[in-house]
Amino acid sequence: MGNDLAGSQVCLTPVVSLVPCESPETLALEKECPEAFPACVVTRSQSRQEASSQISADQPVELADTFFASLAGLPDAQQYSREALIAEQKEDPDLSVIRNSAASFEESREMAVGKPNQVIPPAPLCPLPVVEEPFSRVMIDCVGPLPKTKKGNEYLLTIYDVATQFPEAVPLRSIKAKPILHALICFFSRFGLPKQIQSDRGSNFVSGVFQDVLCELGIEQVTSSAYHPQSQGAIERYHQTLKTVIKAYAVQHSGDWDVALPLLLFALRDSVSEATGFTPFELVFGHEVRGPLRMVKERLVQEACEENVLQYVATFRDRLAAACQVAQANLKGAQDHMKIQFDKKAVERAFRPGDRVLVLLPMRGNGLSTRFCGPYNIEKRVGDRNYVVSTPDRRARSRLCHINLLKPYVDRAEQAATVACVSSGEPEVPETVSVEPVSVHLNNFEVLNNLSKFLGHLTLHQQTEVVALIKEFPLLFRDAPGRTNIAVHDVETGDAVPIKQHPYRLPPAKLRMMQEELDYMLHIGVVEPCQSGWSSPVVLVPKSDGSVRFCIDYRQVNKVTKTDAFPIPRLEDCIDRIGQAQFVTKLDLLKGYWQVPHTPRAQEVSAFVTPTGLYKCTALPFGMKNAPATFQRAMNQITAGLCNVVTYIDDLVTYSTTWHDHIQHVRALFEKLQQATWW
Repeated sequence: MGNDLAGSQVCLTPVVSLVPCESPETLALEKECPEAFPACVVTRSQSRQEASSQISADQPVELADTFFASLAGLPDAQQYSREALIAEQKEDPDLSVIRNSAASFEESREMAVGKPNQVIPPAPLCPLPVVEEPFSRVMIDCVGPLPKTKKGNEYLLTIYDVATQFPEAVPLRSIKAKPILHALICFFSRFGLPKQIQSDRGSNFVSGVFQDVLCELGIEQVTSSAYHPQSQGAIERYHQTLKTVIKAYAVQHSGDWDVALPLLLFALRDSVSEATGFTPFELVFGHEVRGPLRMVKERLVQEACEENVLQYVATFRDRLAAACQVAQANLKGAQDHMKIQFDKKAVERAFRPGDRVLVLLPMRGNGLSTRFCGPYNIEKRVGDRNYVVSTPDRRARSRLCHINLLKPYVDRAEQAATVACVSSGEPEVPETVSVEPVSVHLNNFEVLNNLSKFLGHLTLHQQTEVVALIKEFPLLFRDAPGRTNIAVHDVETGDAVPIKQHPYRLPPAKLRMMQEELDYMLHIGVVEPCQSGWSSPVVLVPKSDGSVRFCIDYRQVNKVTKTDAFPIPRLEDCIDRIGQAQFVTKLDLLKGYWQVPHTPRAQEVSAFVTPTGLYKCTALPFGMKNAPATFQRAMNQITAGLCNVVTYIDDLVTYSTTWHDHIQHVRALFEKLQQATWW
């Protein structure tokens, strides 16, 4: 009543609204005092309904991304694949946009990136430094359980010296820390305390007792990366050999394997290592031990020993020093060769702290199966190839992982709110991204600038000689084929009527590939436009490297062509000629057929037809009858008088027993090839 007497000046008359409305003052008060302005159920429901039907004009959104994001988040999203998603949208005019969106979310889906069959390109190999002092760095590991023996032994503690590759194996009943420490102390009492011990991350090797004993002995412990046995590749390879000999003994004899273990180790220690070139016995003791073969030799040959003690000690010291130097050099060469072979498929990768990655880890409840888990964050980098990864949902909160177990995690882009409809008008469809075709033709220039990558299996002196030899003949290593002046190819058809055929139909993708090959052939002068009564269709044959071979279907022409009976050598005969050669060089001619010119009559008969026109071959094409015979005859004429050279079509192989002779043989072959080629 007071409000009415005051003319509604004390309190404004309330306004009833059928639709919830908001004002700036109300929104500000709700933020400052949320407890005083709670939203009722009706208000929240009405707000959600209006928000779902509201059209946002100032935030344009691509519905394709949101659509595929919603599909990727469904419980049964694993059923969907990129092909299935595109197949369901065949009638959509914006198929290119849908394809890009599907590919983007297929890459970022957790279930897709967690496939166990995906292969990560390995990182380049990092060779370990060659250890010069014997027993300064040893590797240890455990093998088992094996069949239990009468003594109760079912495990093996294996010890491997990195410098001399001297192996040791101790049978144990248990592989707990205390039995392992007892066996190691017995080993150290014979060969001395090492500076470093490398092991895996087993609980017996990382226990407090084990680390305390190593600390007291002044030994540094190095642990390998988790789930990366390549870190201990040397001892793992020794395990394979040891298990093989134990299995062979158990098959032939019915005794316990631990009884014959000393004799089996003797055989392994007396075997020459391919890496060092010596036996472990020679590198440790400085002489050949008296084994079964030595005993047989002593029975057959009586050797007189007239060497005094001083002379023996001096000779022994020199022999041991020389053996160690040669072993280190051989081991370094073996590592270099292994790195070259391994790095051919390696890819240099790196991560930074804070990056999100997926880690290849065993599956919970099934330790024999692995999958990519995550995403996890990189905490720090340790060395060149290892990273500390935070794994909060695992028992180990952080773990050291090799880079070959990691791959980057692709985050999904932030999604804007989905709109109910799209504004009318012609939608702007982004143009398809044009990708420049990759040239499939060999680029000798790039290879010549990086010859060291392909000559790593040779010594530095040999690499220098090969590079100098190649630079003497630059015309032989051009990027375009030349022409020979030794032979020409002719086609004799007699009185046959010219054969005319229509071009084969090709899909657009192969049609573009054919046009690219045709443009390349026109550029280098292998084909020319012509007017001829003959025409044969073109066939594209896929090659192993992913490119295509431009062939012409000359089957009808070959039926009326006179046969050339020149013999083609057998591969078995070519291999027999190489025999026991120590050095072999194989040369593959660049587009060898295209280096043999055609006669005018052969050019007219070799005409082929494409959807773009009629062309003739100025050089020997693929698919024509007598082409192998003509080319083999030309190669035999070029290599006539050369020894240690085998020719099979366009493959030339030269072989020698010494490096000096091999360089001379290759130089003589280069000279013959250069004389037979005009440009």
